[in-house]
Amino acid sequence: MQTFLSSRFQALNIIILIVVIIIALLLKEFLSTVHQFDSLVSSFIVILVSFVSYGSLIGLFYTAVNNNSFFLKLYWRKLYLHGFWYYKYTIEGDASGKEYFGIWKFEQDLYGTKITGYGLSDDFKTRTRLTSVTQIIDNNNKFEVTNLKTDAVCPDAEFYSKTSMSFWTNPQKSLFNPHPIKFSAITSIYGGISSGKNHLDFFVKVENARSEDCVLELLKQQFNFNEQK
Repeated sequence: MQTFLSSRFQALNIIILIVVIIIALLLKEFLSTVHQFDSLVSSFIVILVSFVSYGSLIGLFYTAVNNNSFFLKLYWRKLYLHGFWYYKYTIEGDASGKEYFGIWKFEQDLYGTKITGYGLSDDFKTRTRLTSVTQIIDNNNKFEVTNLKTDAVCPDAEFYSKTSMSFWTNPQKSLFNPHPIKFSAITSIYGGISSGKNHLDFFVKVENARSEDCVLELLKQQFNFNEQK
């Protein structure tokens, strides 16, 4: 098993190392034509420039990915999740089929993915809070993340959950837009009032949402919620 971050960061490092090697070889070739530099000095210059080039390229990629959605999508590609999602779920084995809902926020940069979210009650009040405590791990094409949770009824008690996600391919995918906009998941609860239960989740990305409030308003419209009633 590995985090899908590690495979991307390794690939990025390989690309940067190839670029640095090319720079080093070109510089070494150039210095060999400059007679005032002996072999030892030339080697020192090449090593120094290689270190500086590597650090500069990492910094350049970090700035580009963190400040431009195009580069962020290009970096994460089919695992680009950055943004706001709403989810609905039922409890496995619950004959009533009652549906619950909430909001997740994915934050991604060059170094990883962070998830924060909260479950909502029927009157759209916060029922549970969630923060990821691991990176997302690729376990045979099932992408797993472990989260720390609290319940509104007992906010001082913390417990854990594990969500196993199956991403749906974007039907309008292209070279620069292959990321999922929906995924299904199973969440297992460890501790708290729901300990031992499994949630059958369905997530939908809200592409243009800029805050949790935007998603909350969308959910209220979807469920025809009237705050005055």
